[in-house]
Amino acid sequence: MDQATISLAVTVTLALAGYIATYLNNLRLEQRRAKLERVNRQLKELYGSLLSLVSALNAAWKGFRSIYRPTGKDFFDDNPPPTQTDLDAWCLWMKEVFMPYNEAMAQLVVDHADLLEESEVPQCLLDLCAHVAAYRPVIKAWENGNYSSYYSVNEFPADDLTFYARERFNQLKRRQAKLLGHF
Repeated sequence: MDQATISLAVTVTLALAGYIATYLNNLRLEQRRAKLERVNRQLKELYGSLLSLVSALNAAWKGFRSIYRPTGKDFFDDNPPPTQTDLDAWCLWMKEVFMPYNEAMAQLVVDHADLLEESEVPQCLLDLCAHVAAYRPVIKAWENGNYSSYYSVNEFPADDLTFYARERFNQLKRRQAKLLGHF
């Protein structure tokens, strides 16, 4: 082989290696950008909103319970049973405070299920949606003057939902920082 052929082969090999290296680097950067974009969407459109709503709801619940039936574990504890004033307050707060927050959280789950970390919807989110759905006929009955029931047949998953929202939010914030290079 002559010197010109060797030079040409080396030049072509170096150019090809440079092209492959550039391609692989661009591919890696694009994958990183896509991961960061997804994490940002998860935080903005689902987990950040879910954590904000459940935290505000918990604060409202604590405020409500500090005024109405502050002792005892369960609002509807029979010892002593709720007074009519307690029940009236319950209905007002449920319609005006708790259900709007519950509805907003359930809507987040429905609208942004594609952003969930898990491959299946977690039980606490299913329980949230079931709680909201089962409260609708109770509130509709109140609107029609029927106060024979005061609560949903499905319990609100307060502790599990709060834990889930906080854990996923913090997990995603750590992933976001890593993707941004802020270890």
